[in-house]
Amino acid sequence: MRTLAFPLLVFLWVSPSPGQDAKPTATEKDRQQIENAASSFVEAFNKHDVKALTELFTEDAEVVERGGERFVGRDEIDAAFADAFQQSPKSKISLTVDSLRFVTPDVAVEEGIMTWFPD
Repeated sequence: MRTLAFPLLVFLWVSPSPGQDAKPTATEKDRQQIENAASSFVEAFNKHDVKALTELFTEDAEVVERGGERFVGRDEIDAAFADAFQQSPKSKISLTVDSLRFVTPDVAVEEGIMTWFPD
């Protein structure tokens, strides 16, 4: 078992109501959407569902691995997951979220531990 610690940045658009200060706030709905996205990631990864994983990223997303390898855009991210699953067809992950904080009304930082269980 290999444990990787990494921060996850989750970008969420939250518009303040007219006359409301743009302070870092979050509703329970905002938090739930982020938790659902994290759960969807784990579920898709554990099913090795490359398409579902790729759809969780924006068209111009960037993934940078711990060693510095970079994948830019959905096509490269898709290929990276497909390759990873081919190399390790029974791998699974778990995710523990340690904190979730909003740094602006439309940017949240989720930090936690992803544990990878190789074949």
